[in-house]
Amino acid sequence: MSVDSLLNRYKLAAQAEGMSKGGINHVTNSMRYFSAFLGGIEDVKKVTADDLRRFLAALRQRQRWQDRPTISAGGRLSQSTINNYYRGVRRFYSWLQREGILKDNPIITVRAPKLPTKLPRVLTEDELQALFKAARANEHSWIADRDEAILSLLIDTGIRLGELVNLNRDDFKFPQDTLMVTGKGSKYKASKQRLVPLSKDTEYALNFYVEDSRPLEPMGEDKLFLCEDGRPFSLTIYSQPRVCGLPGLPRRVGLVLPTRPWHRAK
Repeated sequence: MSVDSLLNRYKLAAQAEGMSKGGINHVTNSMRYFSAFLGGIEDVKKVTADDLRRFLAALRQRQRWQDRPTISAGGRLSQSTINNYYRGVRRFYSWLQREGILKDNPIITVRAPKLPTKLPRVLTEDELQALFKAARANEHSWIADRDEAILSLLIDTGIRLGELVNLNRDDFKFPQDTLMVTGKGSKYKASKQRLVPLSKDTEYALNFYVEDSRPLEPMGEDKLFLCEDGRPFSLTIYSQPRVCGLPGLPRRVGLVLPTRPWHRAK
C-alpha cells in the first residue's frame, strides 16, 4: 500500500482516538517528507531501517527554510527538529503494526537522534523583580493586578501560554490552592485536564484580580484573563504588545530575551 492512501486512514483513526490536529499534522507531514526523500513510497513494507537512517543523516545537512528561498536560512536544522521528524515517522509505523498492516516494524531498530543537553537560561531574581515592578506600574490598576497575577501564575506553575489563555473563571476557586488546567490539544478530552498546585502568593494574587479587579461583564466566553476592552485573551492578542502589555515587559526593563520569554521564568 502507498503512503498517501494509508495517511488518509491514519488521520481518520487518529481523529477517532481524539488526537489533536497538531499531532496529526506532525505525523502526516513527517511521513510526506520521508516519502519525498525516498522518491515516493509505493509500498510501506519495502521501507527499511537504513532508509530512515539515510533520511535522518540527510536532515543533518539540510538548511532551515531550504524550500523557501525568500527566507534567510540561518543555519542547519536543529537536533530537536530532526528528532521531531523521527518521532513522526516512528509513530506512523507503530500505527501500521498495531493495525495489522505490517507484521513487523522495519524501523524499530533505529535509535532516536540525540537531543541537546544544554540547559536554558533562566531569569535571575533581580530580573523577575524588575518584571513585577514594571507590571505594577501600569496606569490602569486592574490591568496591573491582572499582569501581576499572570506573572505569578507562569512563574509558579510553568503552564503553557496556550493553557493560560484558555483558563476559565470557574477553573480557579478561592481558597483552594489548586487550579484546573486543560492541557494542549485537549478540546474534547477531559482526561487531559489536571490540577496544578498554587503557592500562597499566586493564590492571593489570582484571588485579588478575580474578586477586586476583573471586569464584571466580560465579552464572549467567561475566560479568566481579559483584555482592557473585556475581550478574552487569546494567543493572537497576547502576542500584540499594543493590545496586551505583557510581551513588551522584558524590553521595558532592559531584558533582551529570545522568543517565548516567559518560559525562561519557569
